[in-house]
Amino acid sequence: MKAQDLLEADVETLSEDATLQEVFALIRRHKNADYPVVDSSMNYRGMLFETELLANLYGEAEKKKSEYFDVNFMERVNADFRKKLVRDIMNSKVRAFGPHELIERVGAVMLFEKAPKVAVVDQGKVIGVVSLSRILSSLMEEFSSKNVGKPDAIADAPAMDYPPEDPRNKRFFKRTQVSVAVAYRSSFEEGKGSSSEGKIAKTINVSAGGLLILTKEILMTGQSLNVALDIYQNNQPIRIVCRIVRCLPSQQQGAYEVGLMFVAIGIDERRRLIAHFDKPSA
Repeated sequence: MKAQDLLEADVETLSEDATLQEVFALIRRHKNADYPVVDSSMNYRGMLFETELLANLYGEAEKKKSEYFDVNFMERVNADFRKKLVRDIMNSKVRAFGPHELIERVGAVMLFEKAPKVAVVDQGKVIGVVSLSRILSSLMEEFSSKNVGKPDAIADAPAMDYPPEDPRNKRFFKRTQVSVAVAYRSSFEEGKGSSSEGKIAKTINVSAGGLLILTKEILMTGQSLNVALDIYQNNQPIRIVCRIVRCLPSQQQGAYEVGLMFVAIGIDERRRLIAHFDKPSA
C-alpha cells in the first residue's frame, strides 16, 4: 500500500507568513491543529503541529513572566504570541513524502519523528496529508489478515531462546497483551549515520521492562535496536533503546516472535509504563 491510498486530500495549507492570530481562527473553524506549511509559491516548507503551538505559548509565558507584575500578564503574552508568524514556530524538519511512497516506510519515519501527520507532495506541491493513526490502523489490519513471508520461512529460523532456568527469563514486570504498531531500526546503523529509516512490526505483549513483537524477519539476539511505539495511542510515541533477547518462529506463517528488553529508558517513562500496565485490576 502507498501513501496515496491513505491520502486525506481535503486539507487546508498554511502560509509561512500567516500570523498565529490567523492560525487560531482556522483552528476554531476546522477543529484541526495540524497543518502543512507552504511558501508564496505553494511549495512545501514544513508542518505546524498543535504541540508546537502549545510549547511555544507556554515557553513564551515562562520567559516573560518576570517582565509582567500584574495578574493580566497571560493576556499580554497571548497578545504578543498572536503576532508571531507561522515560520517562527513551524517544524521545518518534518519531511514530506511522494504519493507512491510505501506506507511502511512513512509510518516508521513518523513514529521516530513523533509526527502525527505528514504532507504528501507531488513536484513539491502539497496534495494532501496522511495521519499516523490511519497508517498504523491499516498496517495492523494487514498484519492481522495476511500471512507474511515464504511458506518454509519458519523452518529457517534458529532457536535462540534462553532455557527456562536461565535467570534472564525472570519477569519483574507484569506483561499485558496489547497489539500496536512499533517501528524499529538497528542502533548500530543509526550510530554509523545510516539512512535506514526503520521497519514496522506489531507488539504481542508489553511490560515496563520490555516487549514481545511480531516481525517479518529474523533478528539476531544481542543486537541493539532503537524502538518507537505509540503505546498510549495519543500520537506521541515513546522512544526506547532495546536489546534482542530471543527470536523464535511464530505460529503465524513466515513471522517471528522477538523478545526485547529495555536497556535505556527514562525514569519518568518507566514509571508511566508501570502505572499504565501494572495497576491492579478492579
